[in-house]
Amino acid sequence: MILLSKSPLLTNFLSSLLLSLTVILASCTDHRIPPEPQRFRLKKTVSTNSQGSTTTILNYNDEGKLNSFVNGDQAYNVKYDALGRFINVHLAENANAIIRRYGYDANSNVNYIQINSYRGEVGLEIISGMTLNYKETRYPTSSSLDDSPSPRSLLSYYTFEAGNLIRLEREINYPSQNEVLTPVTYQYDDKPNPYFGLLPLGISIEESLNKNNALIPTDELIYNSNGLLAQKNINFTYPTIYRSTITFEYEAY
Repeated sequence: MILLSKSPLLTNFLSSLLLSLTVILASCTDHRIPPEPQRFRLKKTVSTNSQGSTTTILNYNDEGKLNSFVNGDQAYNVKYDALGRFINVHLAENANAIIRRYGYDANSNVNYIQINSYRGEVGLEIISGMTLNYKETRYPTSSSLDDSPSPRSLLSYYTFEAGNLIRLEREINYPSQNEVLTPVTYQYDDKPNPYFGLLPLGISIEESLNKNNALIPTDELIYNSNGLLAQKNINFTYPTIYRSTITFEYEAY
């Protein structure tokens, strides 16, 4: 019988073998469990045009929900209900100064958006109200926007496909007549939309639902090294000339 303690050569051999097996097993474990991909969310935008620039900074709570933002020199808070749905946006210094209010249907789809203005001496004034209709998905099929005190209303009909709005039809209803606008169709890139889920910022319902970024012929989209939208150059030439640039910054979370 040979004892390990009596055989230095065998002891060294077995120790080396054990170390090699440990390294191999650790290496296999690293390959078997790949690291989670890094996630990014919108943190800051800067919009610049001939009138100047406006900076918007977004802040999130521990649950990853947008809970406040600063647009220019005005700060806003976002309020949620017990189900985690945003129900209003108000001035940070005055919870009663509600500039946007949201309602929901039985499936927790946003079915009403009320836009208000707030002036200290007057209080809240309703500017417009939008009612949204749904069928069997989380994407609206139509909406009606009523401007106050104007008697007209804007009807919109949405067609979504693969998570993006691909066709928008609109008509303006006046008391005496209707005006049908030319339908608009959209194509998209394969990059994530930085505004996805950020309806409280005051963007359109379709912009908050689109999975990707619309490819508008007059716009130029520039991406960063992570494949995220970094800059959007907007160039309108009709009916008036309008040019603006929006830059996007992100934070990892």
